[in-house]
Amino acid sequence: SRSSSTHSSSSFNSQNEAEIAEVEMLLEAYDMLLEHALGRLQTLDEYIQDTEDLVNTSLDQKRNELISCDVLLTSNIVALGFMSTISSLFSMNIVPTSLMESSYAFDVVAVGSSVGVYALYIVFLIWALKQNLVRF
Repeated sequence: SRSSSTHSSSSFNSQNEAEIAEVEMLLEAYDMLLEHALGRLQTLDEYIQDTEDLVNTSLDQKRNELISCDVLLTSNIVALGFMSTISSLFSMNIVPTSLMESSYAFDVVAVGSSVGVYALYIVFLIWALKQNLVRF
């Protein structure tokens, strides 16, 4: 009876060891599957981060182009403001009366201020191009 109990316990142990080995093999297979999935997820995460960096760079470039356009428009508005101020001073009777009585004085002041202001505007544009503030 003792030998039958030893035989049954050894058969139970070997069956138990076989089940444990089978469970270990399943766990190793699942572990390999999870490691593969983790590797794919890490690759996907890197791809997403690279794409995000690319989009941010593109947005920065567009923002810089808008700032450049804003610089050009603002400097043009300042030039028009100076020209308008000079012409308005002429019409407010601030200038000497000898200029007011001349028939061509307003034309000279308007054209002269336009040429002078836009010459300064061109000088500003050349300076801005040399400083890489604007690009064409």
